Amino acid sequence: MVKMNIHQQSTLRMISGEKGQSVEIDGSIIDSGFLKKFPGSTLSIFMYLVTHFDKNNYFITTRVDEICSKIPYTKNEVQQGLDSLQNNDLIMINDQAYENDKFQIYINFEKVAHISEKDNDEKEQFAAEKESASRPKTEKKEYAEQSIKTGNNLQESGGQNPENLKHLKIIQKFIPENKDTTAEMQKIKKWLNDFDKKVIKELILRVKKWQKKNNKNTEQAYYYMNSIIEDWYEKESFSYEKLQHFDQMYRETRELAEIYGIDSWKNVDTVQMKTFKSWLTDDDFSLSLEVAKYAVKQAIIRKSDGQPSLKYIEDNYIRPWKNAEIRSVQEAKNYLARQDNRNFTHPKNNQNTQDKQKSSGSSQKNSSSRTASKKSSWNNFPWKLDKITQGGSP
Repeated sequence: MVKMNIHQQSTLRMISGEKGQSVEIDGSIIDSGFLKKFPGSTLSIFMYLVTHFDKNNYFITTRVDEICSKIPYTKNEVQQGLDSLQNNDLIMINDQAYENDKFQIYINFEKVAHISEKDNDEKEQFAAEKESASRPKTEKKEYAEQSIKTGNNLQESGGQNPENLKHLKIIQKFIPENKDTTAEMQKIKKWLNDFDKKVIKELILRVKKWQKKNNKNTEQAYYYMNSIIEDWYEKESFSYEKLQHFDQMYRETRELAEIYGIDSWKNVDTVQMKTFKSWLTDDDFSLSLEVAKYAVKQAIIRKSDGQPSLKYIEDNYIRPWKNAEIRSVQEAKNYLARQDNRNFTHPKNNQNTQDKQKSSGSSQKNSSSRTASKKSSWNNFPWKLDKITQGGSP
């Protein structure tokens, strides 16, 4: 049981062990109905997020089951809560899955502050705090323009390359007004230095596509851009070829999950993710996506007592096919046909063997009895077959 200490000074602070990120909620916000903005599981989820995010980027990288382990809600309730928070623009979820089914959530503190501002009629105070926390717009614009024109000491990062300067100019337009422009520009220059030009170009295309599809503003698009970059750093996708590899793996594992019957990619847990990936990647032999899909379909068709588990599919299809080095769907069909043929003939052969053994044993015990049985008619047979058929005793 966790020991909780309560320290009451000007605020009430609850901690367990070492101090972590804390949240202070003023009573006036509660009285004004602030909590009504977080129905169901959303408040618990939001409190978890705001006490675990990266202070530098307002991100948290987590999993649904990880959140479930900290709050009293089911996986489905947590997923619904996350969707609700995102629909109300309080968070933004990067739906591009990470390794081990992690995903990234950006907390929109601007929106949260707006709720407080509206409910408590503190518009002027909030505006003043926002202005003091960020660079003036004119200063930001001047710095950005100067950085684009001069390259601002980008010698070491290849920033004076025309294509790099072009990408720098495009990305800097996404920087939010409340961000320290100097720090953000330095971060962008590092991206230009670390990633291939084709990867940066792909980054810009994906962010613009996402922004248009979801009708998001440039600030939200910038945080989405940061979440993609962090994912690529984690996977070390610095080259375009490696990026394509991970993109392909993401699409293929997602397709396998859909065929298996998982209706939402967000519902794929860590074990399932690892299992799907292991079918497609192996040090010794890997199955193609088409063969793995065929295995799932055949397992579902052939198993009569409900949906097969992933372990059942792996034990009866994936592993045997890997051992047989099945490379195409046709080879898989041939393999199953041979297996079906063996399963059909073996029981018959076994029965014949048992009959021969039984007949031989009878003959050794009593040859005269066998001779008499040949002369006997069915009417004199000692078992009452009609009762056996009806479930009675002989």
